[in-house]
Amino acid sequence: MNMLDKRVEFKHIPMTNLTVGETPIYHIGERNTPFTEVIVSGDTDSGKFVAFYVYGDEIVSFVTVGY
Repeated sequence: MNMLDKRVEFKHIPMTNLTVGETPIYHIGERNTPFTEVIVSGDTDSGKFVAFYVYGDEIVSFVTVGY
């Protein structure tokens, strides 16, 4: 479609799900993206938290654990 000078919208959000033992883990975002910082929201000891991967001032992906 790009070769025909048509506007193309990309509306796919990559998501990977995994279960380790009884704990569900979801990764939302592109694989192997570079990041400079990880921000964790929630209590890692309880087994329910969200980790945001940040590159500069932009969140490039995140992982939910236990939700």
